[in-house]
Amino acid sequence: MSSPKNKIILAIDDSLTLRKFIERSLMNEGLCQKIVMASDAASGLALAKTLKPDLIICDYILPDGQGDEVCARLLETPSTAHVPVILMSSSGPEIKQVQSQYSNIASALVKPFTKELLVATVAYALSAAEEAAMHHGTPVVPQSTAVRFRGRSSSFPIPAALRSIEHDKLTGVLRAYISQEPIQAYFQEGHVRVVTTRDVHLYLDGSPFDYTGRKNDIWEACEERQTTTQWPFLLLLAEHGVLASQMAVTLTEVYGHRLFAQLWARPDVLFEFEELDTLPPFVSLMRVKLTSMDNWMLENLRAVERVQAIGKILEDPQGVPSFTAAGFANIRRVKLSREEDDFVALVSGTTTFAEIHQELRQPADVTAHILFRFIQLGFLDFWSSSLFAAVVDYPEPQVTELEGLSVVEDDDDSLSEPEAHLRSAPAA
Repeated sequence: MSSPKNKIILAIDDSLTLRKFIERSLMNEGLCQKIVMASDAASGLALAKTLKPDLIICDYILPDGQGDEVCARLLETPSTAHVPVILMSSSGPEIKQVQSQYSNIASALVKPFTKELLVATVAYALSAAEEAAMHHGTPVVPQSTAVRFRGRSSSFPIPAALRSIEHDKLTGVLRAYISQEPIQAYFQEGHVRVVTTRDVHLYLDGSPFDYTGRKNDIWEACEERQTTTQWPFLLLLAEHGVLASQMAVTLTEVYGHRLFAQLWARPDVLFEFEELDTLPPFVSLMRVKLTSMDNWMLENLRAVERVQAIGKILEDPQGVPSFTAAGFANIRRVKLSREEDDFVALVSGTTTFAEIHQELRQPADVTAHILFRFIQLGFLDFWSSSLFAAVVDYPEPQVTELEGLSVVEDDDDSLSEPEAHLRSAPAA
């Protein structure tokens, strides 16, 4: 997705409170460069023609018309026909019916909605519009209206997407595309249940089960079934009696973390979340772990092995870790390992990474990995040492003692007119 700095969003709603809520929510997430507001249909349509925004958020009921009329007018004008629209309404059935009638309606929001859902919906609409433009097409309504959001990790961070799923207690599947077959994480009421993929080699990569030699019938049958149904390979081995059921469940959790952990190492991952009424049968075989999303993400980040961001930390040992605005409170709500807890205790906002590493007496890459996890979760920032290097070295001023008074001598003899007047004025 292109830089959010280039994006303009137009919000049309007669409620000042809602307009301010939209502006605050989206600007804080860095989804766009500018948000322009309109309080009615006429001014909104005029601004759309003038500004040519990348996205329009429009209420269904406006003082001088309805949202579907706005969508129709936008489609009639060549300069605005391609602009995707998010339509807002307090009536779910009504807005769904309207959504199917106009090709420029990218998504719908039923009031009241949360900040998380607003951010996810906007990120999805912007990403879908850009994907269509890349293929020289025009934005269309997604084939599955159950897709709740879509985005790229470069502009819609993975933690924000996962926290949105948790906050709204969603049930469905998050698909992340790093190869031809997506990684698929299944959620039930906001909790991660299982992570899998149809790509068996990606699933087993680097493990003792990643076998490329001659395979027996059971092995081939398990591979074929995962390829066609996503049923995790290790659970299938348990079905055939090759693994104990409890061992298969434990290993499936481990392999799911290894699989999802690959997303953190990539700079721009396309993902989407689709709500489902019914989850695949294999989901019920997994244990229900009612842990918070931040705890799950921290556990998942521990499975990250190699990532460029860790190398950048090691290249700047004089950089300084510091807490974000909400980081100090939030980091105390997750279950830290002893090494992570020791690291957090040394973060002061002035202590360098090198000093923390020396105090912990552990390999530098281990310390850098801990810092990487907390940066990804938004708990810590890492201030580059270059920010502290550019200190201006001003010369010491010359001081002359004059009858008990200290007078600073300035090398510049030129005085402004007011200063000259004050120096030459007689003493009162």
